Amino acid sequence: MRREDRTFDTLPGAETRVPYTCALFDVGETLIGPAGSFGTLYARVLRARGLDADPDRCETSLRRSAREMDAALPTGADRYSHFPGGEKAYWARFATRTVSHATGRTLDAEEALEILGELRATFRRREAWRVFEDVRPTLTALREADVRCAVVSNWDTRLRDVLALNELLTPFEAVVVSAELGVEKPDPRIFGAALHALSIAPAEALHVGDRIDTDVEGARAAGIDALWIDRKNRPPVPGVERIVDLREMVERFDR
Repeated sequence: MRREDRTFDTLPGAETRVPYTCALFDVGETLIGPAGSFGTLYARVLRARGLDADPDRCETSLRRSAREMDAALPTGADRYSHFPGGEKAYWARFATRTVSHATGRTLDAEEALEILGELRATFRRREAWRVFEDVRPTLTALREADVRCAVVSNWDTRLRDVLALNELLTPFEAVVVSAELGVEKPDPRIFGAALHALSIAPAEALHVGDRIDTDVEGARAAGIDALWIDRKNRPPVPGVERIVDLREMVERFDR
């Protein structure tokens, strides 16, 4: 059903809901994820350099490093401008922590930059990523329903390249990236930037993402309805609308 053909029934005395015209998408663990795991990819790079790196230990170390660096980051702050040295220095610091946790080896600055270069090269390859099987059918269905689509993501400046690599750039009318804007979800300003780019009101948008704290709560703070995409079979959370397949969101635009 096309948007212009829809009718909206309301109960007597109820307000007519503004129809959604745009779908906003998170990227990581919503549209794409690592092929295998990030730990596996890290372990492959480190082993090639002669380091004793177990994929499971690397995965645990990656998560530990992320928690540590997030703990030092004010809510909504852009990590690449908050920490000294910008994006490259942030990822070198992250890689150094991860290697230390995973192998017990402390990298010097030169080694950290070399490993960072090898890791970045790995993530520029198509085989490093997988597009979840529900993504392309969902984007096709939304396009056929004349729904506009945009990305709102906490990511570094390489996001457009990653989307293009996975043939996911053209479906989106706007791509709003935290590293370019200078704020991260859940700061409502990043959602506001998407609304501004599309010239729409908050009530016209529906956001979907894999995190409640950044995606659902951030969207709601901007006045935008949100869905939680749960790809890990976690328990339902009261007050949060949960879906397990992106195709479930299409019906929200078909009322």
